[in-house]
Amino acid sequence: ISLPEPWFIGAVFGLFVLGAASTKDFADMEGDRAGGCFTLPMAIGIRPAAIVVAVSLSVPFAMLLFGLWRGLLSGNQWFLGGLSSVLIIWGLYAGRLLVRDPDGLATEKNHPSWKHMYLILLFAQIGMAAAYLL
Repeated sequence: ISLPEPWFIGAVFGLFVLGAASTKDFADMEGDRAGGCFTLPMAIGIRPAAIVVAVSLSVPFAMLLFGLWRGLLSGNQWFLGGLSSVLIIWGLYAGRLLVRDPDGLATEKNHPSWKHMYLILLFAQIGMAAAYLL
């Protein structure tokens, strides 16, 4: 593994988690406002923030395809390509759930997209490990 490779993989997962974790800010808007916290949904509104988060659920995995193309990843190339494709499509689906009902993020205790975000992260971590063990 080359030196930039772990940083690149960490950036992919970090961007995904940053977006996914931001979905909790929607449900906490009232408390954040009272406490003086400045969050993404308060700054740009619920719908635009949902779009930003939706993008972060698939674009990081497109970065994996870029990493493959540029030779930044030393794992099994075919496996990483397939894994990236599945994660991009799954991220697009979870993002669609967010954008379809962004107000649900602020009112529901468990938005349907949350389950997918957790599963995507778990699948991605196991898939990356498998790509480097193959």
